[in-house]
Amino acid sequence: MATIYLTEHFPELKRSRFLYQLTKNRKLTDIPHRHDFYEFVYILNGIVTHCIDGEKFSMQANDFCLLAPQNEHYFREQTQDAEVFSLSVTQEKYAAARSLTETDARCGAILCADSDSVAKGAAQLPFLPERERMIRLNLLFCRLYLLAADTAPTKNETAPQLLQRALQEACKPQNIANGVAALTAVTGYSRAHLCRLTKRCFGKTPYQLMHAARMRIIRESLLTTDKTLETIADEVGYASLSQFYAAVKNHFGISPGEIRRKNKYPL
Repeated sequence: MATIYLTEHFPELKRSRFLYQLTKNRKLTDIPHRHDFYEFVYILNGIVTHCIDGEKFSMQANDFCLLAPQNEHYFREQTQDAEVFSLSVTQEKYAAARSLTETDARCGAILCADSDSVAKGAAQLPFLPERERMIRLNLLFCRLYLLAADTAPTKNETAPQLLQRALQEACKPQNIANGVAALTAVTGYSRAHLCRLTKRCFGKTPYQLMHAARMRIIRESLLTTDKTLETIADEVGYASLSQFYAAVKNHFGISPGEIRRKNKYPL
């Protein structure tokens, strides 16, 4: 029978609604367990074998997953250089994010982050004063929740590693403005070959993958920054503000301004 960890067992989690761990040079738990809170597991470095609900998954840098209270998990193997960031949040905090964003996040799946912003933010946590640390944890939770929402690509073990890493690189905020051209440049594949691969491995065209990544970045910027709409549009590659407005409204059903006014995450 799996061990069950409760929020009340962790005073910090109960008090602040967050509990984080940075694990390096330490063996990850091999005890099957569940908890009554939600937990993000994000791989900073190395490779770990993560068992979730009886399935075994290999996770490497920038892979992550969201574990719901019903998910049973443990770690089976890890490389010597394995580093893991975990962020636990109470059910109340998770429900608040769900209500604000009106977006379901996928639990129990291995997902691929398309930027290293989470890794950089996690690395700074131990050096921050408590108030700043809580703000940073809130931002990290928001980023991870949005990444785990319905537009995030699920990791595909059959996809060539070059393609998976190229997709992560091309979808970084600093590269997203170049769209499919960034992806073809990183892989070196022809557009036709790239399209065949992404359709086979992810069920989407390169354009659909890059568009979904662009929308994730836009939404994150609207929710977690005070950048102007003009700045966000320019950063993600829209030639005009009208194109930006139309694309966002077509994808999310509401305008960029409405997303910000309705859903901006309370820090």
